[in-house]
Amino acid sequence: FVAYKAKDYHHYPSDLIGANYRGGSQIPNPRTIHKLRLLPSKSSSTTRKKLPEKHLSEANSNLNVEQESAVDCNRPMTPLEQKNHKRPKLIKSPSQTDTERYWHYVYHGIDNKHIPEPQFSLESLCKRGKIKKGLVTSFPVTANELYLEVKENYYTAVKQGIVDYVLLDKSERQRLNIKRSPPKWPHVFAQPPVPWSNTVYQTKKVLQSKAFLLRPCIKKISYLWAEKYQNRDLINTSEFSSSPLPPTIKGFHDSIVKQCTDARNFLRNQWIEECVQILIKYRKIDWDPLVSRKPGAPSEKIERYFSSVAAIMSSMMRELVTKSIWDWMQLIHKYAVGNDISQMDEISFSNFPILTVQVIVKYNLIDFEMTYEEWEMEFLSVIYKLLQISEYMPRADKILLRILEDEKMNLYPVPSNDQLVEMCINSVKKDLKFNNIGLQQYLKHFEKFLYIINGSLDEDVDKFLNVEEEIDVQKFPEKIHEIQMHKNEVNSERSNVHLNIINLNTDTLKKQLCEKIDAICQRLINFQVKINAKHTQWICDEFQSMQSQMIKPITNTEELVEMTNTLKVSQMRMEELVKEIKKAVKRILFLMDHALLSEKELMCHSTMLRWPKSMVNLFKVTSVELHKKREE
Repeated sequence: FVAYKAKDYHHYPSDLIGANYRGGSQIPNPRTIHKLRLLPSKSSSTTRKKLPEKHLSEANSNLNVEQESAVDCNRPMTPLEQKNHKRPKLIKSPSQTDTERYWHYVYHGIDNKHIPEPQFSLESLCKRGKIKKGLVTSFPVTANELYLEVKENYYTAVKQGIVDYVLLDKSERQRLNIKRSPPKWPHVFAQPPVPWSNTVYQTKKVLQSKAFLLRPCIKKISYLWAEKYQNRDLINTSEFSSSPLPPTIKGFHDSIVKQCTDARNFLRNQWIEECVQILIKYRKIDWDPLVSRKPGAPSEKIERYFSSVAAIMSSMMRELVTKSIWDWMQLIHKYAVGNDISQMDEISFSNFPILTVQVIVKYNLIDFEMTYEEWEMEFLSVIYKLLQISEYMPRADKILLRILEDEKMNLYPVPSNDQLVEMCINSVKKDLKFNNIGLQQYLKHFEKFLYIINGSLDEDVDKFLNVEEEIDVQKFPEKIHEIQMHKNEVNSERSNVHLNIINLNTDTLKKQLCEKIDAICQRLINFQVKINAKHTQWICDEFQSMQSQMIKPITNTEELVEMTNTLKVSQMRMEELVKEIKKAVKRILFLMDHALLSEKELMCHSTMLRWPKSMVNLFKVTSVELHKKREE
């Protein structure tokens, strides 16, 4: 009796695989295949044409022609026979012309001198322990022959690779007239047991009924993740290593916080919501039958189902978070070479820096705006910010069932003590440690400016000002110019120094040093401002005193004689005051170039400059009046 479904004219031979072969079936041994019972052949009307000899499997190659003719051709072909039968149709072999031209170009088209020598030798293989040295010394001729054979195979393989690479171009294939290349290795087919064994079937049943891993909704969630979210980056690492002027500490921190916040909102508002919509859409065919209809009945199945969904989604989120952490660690690892500049004639690194650190004046010392531990924590905070993305992410059933009070109904976060996370943190710390060496070395370069902030330059100015004799005002511009030359030296320093992962910015330091130099110059200017105000007021007071004496009325001879003496003294005093006015004018010209004078000071200057002319007129009037009094 033959089952209806087993009759060969109702289906193709390949349809019988599952019905005739089980997981425990094996390919017959060629040595014992002749012992198999041969079925009697049917009439020619019901038999099919015998397969060509080249399509027979290797397992039947030992059969003689008589045994082959006796084999029932109506039996279904084995999987191996079907593969051999279809192989010529699927894979077209190269023609004889293709093969001859291919090997011609391999052997004669490329010279060995154009190929680099192999990196291996018998001595190197012995040193590495790949070959025992005793074998080489005991059999030198054989070892040399084998080495030459391997060397020849190396040249042939390299030439084949070059020819294959050239033949990838269609135009080159047409030019060389080689349509197909010879195969490089034989085709091997592995046939698994069909159908699956009982163990696999039982495992599948457990996954469907208890772990729910093969339910429709979970499959849809997995497909959604693989299609839209699996390859997403939570932070754009290329943004931090693509600019020669990286962000400052504040800009770096704000950028990381913004990207992590956007990534969390994206997962919460899109991924979680799409998963909820999948649960709603496929409710009736998936998890609705798991809900008990009887009041008070246990809800263990549906709870276990949603727990499985949460576990799978947690695994997906962990994969994404750890991938981003790994990418950040890989980015930092590019700078693992460090920034030691002790052996460099010119500072130059191939990678763009990630963070900008300011050099500033701190407590009369030149130092960084933040310590090594602080900017190291900025790099490590990226990992902790990524871990925070997975915290308090609500489960899909929490949103689906509107359970907002239970804080425990969240996806499982990625712990900070995760083995992969700890490995990434330790790797980042190790790489950053090598990038602190160059910072400390370059900081010593600024020690030449310590005299500006430690008081040495102030002491020099004090010596200049605290001299016993009066300082000529013309020396002050020279002194100020001498001090301003220090600013040129400060400003000649580079504003940005790329030290591998860190970019040192010296703008703040140069600004502070220049402000200190300007303050010292301002001391000299203020010194002249005070002297000018005091000296100008003194000249005006002298003229005022002379004027008050010259305008006294004359009533008798004694007053006439006294006024005559006063006029003579005032005229002599006038010459001295004019000299003082000339000094004051030089000081005023100096201050006009270096200071902003107040309105009161300008009025005082104007009054001082008008006094000599007024006094000359007063002297003339007084002389005429004295002459009249004498005549009377």
